Amino acid sequence: MTLRTALAATLLSAILGGHAMAEPFSTRALAMDFIAAALPETTSDNPKYLTKSDGTLSKWLTEKVAFATDDAGAVTTTMHERFTQIQGDKSTAGKHQVTFSLGEVTVAEFSAPWDVTPTGESALGLLFTCGKPGCVAAIWGDAPSKEDKADLYVQDPATRAKLLAAFRRLQIP
Repeated sequence: MTLRTALAATLLSAILGGHAMAEPFSTRALAMDFIAAALPETTSDNPKYLTKSDGTLSKWLTEKVAFATDDAGAVTTTMHERFTQIQGDKSTAGKHQVTFSLGEVTVAEFSAPWDVTPTGESALGLLFTCGKPGCVAAIWGDAPSKEDKADLYVQDPATRAKLLAAFRRLQIP
């Protein structure tokens, strides 16, 4: 390996947060296509999560992911989700939409020990954290809100790593 190749690999690793790129997304289009196809499938395969604090059982499904690129090259992501929450014998369905610019967030893996799988494992996923307050626009049902973060659960480790790599690829021009 030449010094130049080693430096390029080190830089790529630093950009990706120390993770080896799980999928070679040579273009933004490939990353977008992967995310749009993988999120509905993987969230459908996720288990129902039990919230330890109140006993609510939740199932989330990302139905659609859309992307827009502005004139400066920043990619905005919009995710449309629906969920079902069951507490006791009461079931509630809802919808959620979240929009954020990938240029304004940090994307990282995270663990949510307050939500657990049927086997007691912490929920795992991706967290999108604002670099400045209020950079995430969310709609819960029909009520808009501003948030400083958004997340999604992706329990499968291989898919989670590929999604992380794809989202991070969209942060690179």
